[in-house]
Amino acid sequence: MRSDDPFLDTMATIAIALANNFALLLGLAYVQSIVHRRVIAWPPRQQSVLLGLLFGATASLIILITPPLFNDVRVDGRAVLIALSGVFGGPPAAIISAVFAGSMRLFVGGANWYLGEIELIVAAVFGSLLHRPRYLGSTTPKLRVFVLVGCLFISINLAFALTQLNEFLIGARWIMLLVGLSYYFLASMGVGYLVSRERQRVFVEEDAVRTATRLNTVLQSVQAGVAVLGNDGKVLQMNKTGIELLGRPENEIVGTMAGTSDWEYFREDGSPLPREERPGFAIVREKKPISNVVMGLRSSPDSDVKWMVANGRPTGDGAIMTFHDVSELKRQREEIERQRTFVESVTANSPDIIYIFDLEKRANVYTNLNVSATLGYSPEEIKD
Repeated sequence: MRSDDPFLDTMATIAIALANNFALLLGLAYVQSIVHRRVIAWPPRQQSVLLGLLFGATASLIILITPPLFNDVRVDGRAVLIALSGVFGGPPAAIISAVFAGSMRLFVGGANWYLGEIELIVAAVFGSLLHRPRYLGSTTPKLRVFVLVGCLFISINLAFALTQLNEFLIGARWIMLLVGLSYYFLASMGVGYLVSRERQRVFVEEDAVRTATRLNTVLQSVQAGVAVLGNDGKVLQMNKTGIELLGRPENEIVGTMAGTSDWEYFREDGSPLPREERPGFAIVREKKPISNVVMGLRSSPDSDVKWMVANGRPTGDGAIMTFHDVSELKRQREEIERQRTFVESVTANSPDIIYIFDLEKRANVYTNLNVSATLGYSPEEIKD
């Protein structure tokens, strides 16, 4: 519905056009964040080309939906997009988007089409000059860059207004100029900030993913069991070596409380190990590190005891525990101890006199019981 006042009709047209423009710009910021997430690993040149196509297509759509005002003057955000494509993507993106939008502006035509083309060229050059290679890597432009872009369009449109000064002095058309200048500046700031923020968020998320991947690679390559525990004592993650050492499927380990399985737990001396003394439970409950805790595990009554040495340290949100199998080492030590006990038993009960003399120390270091019984000297006297 149109009013009887041409000026009000024109202002209403501008308001609707700018609202549609801004909605497209916001949509671009959202779509760009989705696209950027999928192409962040691409080479910079390919990212730049895709960015130019995306911004150029949006600028062309803006040209199509924006109605002309007097003397074919159009107030829209196409030049803002061209400049921002140069800021984010560099010269390739700026050129592609400018050609895209310029072709659409030429197709639409009008008396002052060449002024629109000049604005696009200036926007592409200026945006490219503000670009830095790192904007395609791991950082985004600062707010001052978008302030400069906004000031550029204020300057361009003021220069254009001077060429159309008589037209703007008719009635209250100067209000249109102020509206247009404000829109260009706010669009440059707002859209630039939104795109920058979304890209930075993607950078942060991707960096977190890469860091987690690297840490997981390190975790899986450790030749010892590593368990990540939550504040409640549940196993959040365990590496492949740990799962193999425990001999249980991963789904029976992850998500369960540490030290509460149906396994039998033993102290180093073979006595039962209570739950509150089990390493995983103790770290989380007492918030204290453990070091070289020896414990035995038996999964079933008819299986052998598997001996582990556990170490761990609490973290801000749980604990990290490592463990490795020392069953063979413990078996060897026990075998050595048995052999030593056997030898001592044989020598101690031998009817012969047995003693060991250390040539370096020039002293007796061992005598059996028969020395005292035969010679009448105590072991201490013989050593002296």
